[in-house]
Amino acid sequence: MLITATQRLGKALGDLAAAAAGSGGGGGALRRFRARLVMVRWARRYHATAFGSWKALDSERVAAQLIGPYAECFGALLDAQRRGDAAFVQMAGSQLGQLRTALHQLLGESVAAVKIDEVEAAVTQQFSSAMAYVNQTRPTTAAAAAAASPPPPPVPNATRPSGDGGGGEGGGSSGGGSGLKRGFLSGPSKPSAPAAAAPAAAVAADNGAAAEAPSAAAGAGSGRSSGAGGSSAVSLQDLIQNEQLAHDLIMDPQYQLPAADDPPPFTTPGVSAVAGVEAPGSRHTPLSGKEELSGREINHRIQSTMQTMFWRKLVISLTPTAQSKREDFVVGSIVQARFGGPQGSFYEATVTGVHDDGTFAIRYLEDNVVEDRVPLGNFRLATDRVDARPLLGLIDETRKRLEGLTPRRADLIATYREVLDAPLLRQMLMEGVLDGVTILKLFNFVLDTVQQLEAPARADRTIAWRSQFDAYIQGLAAAAANASAAADPGAGVGPMVALLPVFFGFVFGALDQLSRDLINSRLRMLAPQLAGPAGAEYERERFDAKVEQGLTRLDQTRAWLAPHAGTWCAAGGASGGRVGGASTQSDTYTVRREGLANGVNRNLLRECVADGVLALVQLPKRLDGQEGAAVLPETMAWDGKRLAAVRDSMDRVVLVATLLVIARQVLSQKRVIPSEEVMEGLKSKLDWLLQQPSTRLPNLQRAVQDAASSACAAAAAGQGGAGEVAVALEPELVESLSAMVSSAADPRNSVFALFTKRAYGLLHHMIHAGAAASTGTSAATDGTDRVAAALSAMIGTSGLKAFQPLLLETGRALRRFIDHNGAVYWHHYSKILHDAATALPLASPPVA
Repeated sequence: MLITATQRLGKALGDLAAAAAGSGGGGGALRRFRARLVMVRWARRYHATAFGSWKALDSERVAAQLIGPYAECFGALLDAQRRGDAAFVQMAGSQLGQLRTALHQLLGESVAAVKIDEVEAAVTQQFSSAMAYVNQTRPTTAAAAAAASPPPPPVPNATRPSGDGGGGEGGGSSGGGSGLKRGFLSGPSKPSAPAAAAPAAAVAADNGAAAEAPSAAAGAGSGRSSGAGGSSAVSLQDLIQNEQLAHDLIMDPQYQLPAADDPPPFTTPGVSAVAGVEAPGSRHTPLSGKEELSGREINHRIQSTMQTMFWRKLVISLTPTAQSKREDFVVGSIVQARFGGPQGSFYEATVTGVHDDGTFAIRYLEDNVVEDRVPLGNFRLATDRVDARPLLGLIDETRKRLEGLTPRRADLIATYREVLDAPLLRQMLMEGVLDGVTILKLFNFVLDTVQQLEAPARADRTIAWRSQFDAYIQGLAAAAANASAAADPGAGVGPMVALLPVFFGFVFGALDQLSRDLINSRLRMLAPQLAGPAGAEYERERFDAKVEQGLTRLDQTRAWLAPHAGTWCAAGGASGGRVGGASTQSDTYTVRREGLANGVNRNLLRECVADGVLALVQLPKRLDGQEGAAVLPETMAWDGKRLAAVRDSMDRVVLVATLLVIARQVLSQKRVIPSEEVMEGLKSKLDWLLQQPSTRLPNLQRAVQDAASSACAAAAAGQGGAGEVAVALEPELVESLSAMVSSAADPRNSVFALFTKRAYGLLHHMIHAGAAASTGTSAATDGTDRVAAALSAMIGTSGLKAFQPLLLETGRALRRFIDHNGAVYWHHYSKILHDAATALPLASPPVA
């Protein structure tokens, strides 16, 4: 706009000069010139305002991106101060100083100071609350558990560091925030290798550790004083730190974490191994031209991209460049430029311009970021040492993960530190004196260690990978010998560097599987100790401690249960059912209200809570999504997926039953009675389709149409082709059938509404069956036979007999959940119900 206005002003000035040189008529030209001059002034002001707004917004955007790293770094600083790690405190303080400077430059002194104070206050509060909770809930075993817990497997950081190289390049993975992230199991009474799957040698070596720490269920010898009383709840305090995982194990004693993916197979190092180049045609593109990816695929692709970037940076850091002097830098040269200041990392870039002052313009190949006036000192030259910090970081990470897998084996830990943390190795790498033979010895030690720790089945996989690895190494040696390169001590380094991504990719994948096997073996060990009242007591103590500390509030629990109490009492009054001898509507309401208010009739309170859970399941929203999290009580914060699974099972029952009725209705118009085989096949197919995430309405319509056509064909074949039965469905019937299927799940559909009422009525009977005998006890053993008996007694006239197995499984699952949830949070529920019932009117409200 400013350029256009200036051009028009120039043209008006030319017109004005021409008019002045002529005989007259310059008034119009002068007016146009003044108008153009005003336009230029307005455009200049608009440009200045727009540019200032853009600059301010861009500064805020960049500052917002720095707030997260600042909070993480500040949390790491607090934890390092708590642990007394002076080196890390100094490093974190330096990083915080750089981030503060950047924020002050972007936002200004006053605004940046306010934001920094807010972030530090929030992080300090969270850290203090977490440490207070840890100290209160585990006053005697926190230190032991922290030392014994295997750390979560770290992921190589692929982000580009912009500051101090000491924390972003190499061994920074062990640093910040370890005190805020607690391991889920300390496992003091279990060998470090999975007992059910460890090789015989590893089990024999760990017998000493196992003998020192008997099972926590024995209540003695677990490293605690016998004065603790030996209760199972106290023993569980020593074993479990991740409450959500413990809750899943309580609800499902067979619970196991999903198996980790197999490590990548051996591939010959090359461009694809470093740069992540995909083979042509390896990515599927649908006919629409847009790639369709699920959330899991998107996350996997992002992780794969970040790992590819990390491996590329690793190879670049250890690869010398071809430029040794300024004259070697010409336009188009591929160079290694340092990003983020003197301590930043090197990234590949191409030279796009050479300036007379000795600086260069470059474009980074990784993300096309452009930099200008880059001095020669920011480039790596052929005479410079390679950067071994990324490789040292990987070696340190490997050592720490091995130590985490064998926390009670001091001899193994000493060996890991001797080989993987030897001063000679570190000095050789830091000095840039790479030796292919030394790297090969390092590879062999790590592979030997992984193979010894793995289960036999995993070890066979490692042996097969290693055979390919050895064959490739032998090929490199033969090629070097043929090329007469043996005299050069660094000749083998290049191929070894290219092999690093392949090697560490396999090692980390194998360690991931080994960690997962260890976790699942400990879960199998803990399951018997969490069964029965011990699990409920453990969860009750943990939850009550969080409530007392103010870490957990009961706002959503009250928002769910208090209104439900009034609805439940009013529904009892409207139904006129008999409760505790009450025979009228008013009496039923009064009995329910008084029972909730005085809290004496525990069966009545359980019935109210159970009906409230059933009402939650029937809400028109996914309880395992964001909408569900907004309404789910704090006492069920980890059960959204569990309750959603109950709802999914009930929806499958109701919808399949409705579609079967629709198919029978359409076939009745052709006087066809489908065989049981056809209807059973349709039921199985519909049930399977409803469990597939890719199923859409046309899939259901096609399944019902195919079953109807098969029934017609079977009926026609039974009559020998004679009679009034046609083999194919008429187009009008097909269209009618499709329309009925599309409206099958509409709540206004009378068939769907009827089956919904019947199915949830059966579920209601199952969760209340034998409640008097099982209230307040573990759901794992009580009530199972009563649930089956209640379903068998009621299902005969419901039209849902074909779905009895699925209904029984769903009823048992919900019944177990309700019984356990009530046993854990009983005192909280009774108080909420007492307050809600006390606020209710004494008399039953009139029924509309």
